[in-house]
Amino acid sequence: MYRKVLITALMLGIGVAGFSRTNEIENVNPKDLAKTVAEKSQKELLDKMQLRLKDRNEPNVKFYKKMTEAQQFLYQENLIDSVLKAKSHLLKDVYVKLCDNSNMPTDLIYEGININNIAYKTFKKKGIEKVDSTTLIVPISFQAHTVAKDGISDVKYAVTFKWQVKVKAETEKTVVDGKKTTRIVRYVQNGTPTLVASVANPIKYLTSDKKDMKIATQNAIIEWYANLPKTLDEKYAGQSVTAIKAMNVSYDEIKMNLPESQNFTVTDVPAIKVQIDPYQFINDNDRQLYTNPEAYMIIAPIFNVSVDDTFNKADISTSYVVKETVKPITDKTKTERSKTANAVITEFTKQLSTYVNTRDAAQKAFIENMFETDESTIEVSYLPKRGLEKINTKSIQKYLSLLKGSSLNLTFDNPQLINSNWDSLTYTVHQEYKSKTYSDYTQKRIYMTYDSVKKTYIIVKIEVIPNSTTIK
Repeated sequence: MYRKVLITALMLGIGVAGFSRTNEIENVNPKDLAKTVAEKSQKELLDKMQLRLKDRNEPNVKFYKKMTEAQQFLYQENLIDSVLKAKSHLLKDVYVKLCDNSNMPTDLIYEGININNIAYKTFKKKGIEKVDSTTLIVPISFQAHTVAKDGISDVKYAVTFKWQVKVKAETEKTVVDGKKTTRIVRYVQNGTPTLVASVANPIKYLTSDKKDMKIATQNAIIEWYANLPKTLDEKYAGQSVTAIKAMNVSYDEIKMNLPESQNFTVTDVPAIKVQIDPYQFINDNDRQLYTNPEAYMIIAPIFNVSVDDTFNKADISTSYVVKETVKPITDKTKTERSKTANAVITEFTKQLSTYVNTRDAAQKAFIENMFETDESTIEVSYLPKRGLEKINTKSIQKYLSLLKGSSLNLTFDNPQLINSNWDSLTYTVHQEYKSKTYSDYTQKRIYMTYDSVKKTYIIVKIEVIPNSTTIK
């Protein structure tokens, strides 16, 4: 008998669960549930509107009669009375008129669905504001682009729908320490969600338009760099004592926000290094103090951009700022910088080797100050027992916060100069790391630049030399 009851209960449970999955949405959190229900309803409504605006035979959409706000986003406001001749400017009446055969087809696209600030519905009782825990209001924002038949109206709007979603709690009774208690197991959708408000504001560009403008701009700038020296102003190209080479610039190196208009300026781009005659800075009597002198200008292009109405073509014009002119240094200064660089790398490897055990806060701050910024990056590698080397990038702050082990031994090779002035250089470091659970050997490359104000070298970044990690 007990076995039959158990089997019957299990079968009933499966039936209820199956019904719940197909006819209701459930969640342990009422706001998460409301979000899922409203988002599903939002997409279904807009998709149905898209189909109906093109084809009279598609199912119609009925709007809730008691919407607190019902701003339309389907037609140019100043043409509704004279051209569309809708009953009113409300969403329902504009939509109904556009669904007439004479106004079909109308194209509607939407994008950027976003949900924020879900809240319980409130009401006043005897002058006191109370919360309805069974009803939630879900605001959903999106962007819409609607083009009426023959292009008579072409509008873009930022729209917010407010959905009212009712939920109910499903509970179960349990006995804890001899006391009967009731707990909420889940929340389920209760009835059909209702669209209670539509608020619309005209916009000039969709987010997708802005993204297209950004890509078009980046493509134009990338092409500009690829055509150096032809694109570089002769004022600077003519000073170069070496051939100016084309630069392979990536999208990530052109840093820009989404544009707010079709005309704007881009400045956060790679600088251009132009080698210039070093002897213009050297007195004839001092030439013996210099061996292979070098001088250069760091030039920052400024791109003035104009994007056409398709958003797919950008025209650029260029102006320039000379960020720095680096003059040649004497052999004596080079020797001094060599000693300074070795002192810095020696101190860094020493501090890092001891910090892995001490985890001292003052020592951590000292190491961080050796880097260009708090967000300077350091790569770390890991080699699984079975698998390929994995390399991750962390800020120096994050790296030091996580670094711990039994030992960290670091040795370094002679520096590799990026230029003969000792302005920039790299060190190859050999690192042996040990902990209770993992030990390895890897090679890293430390990039350093000379800070003429501080009269010392600062660390720009640290990279793992790929495929150098081995298990110890």
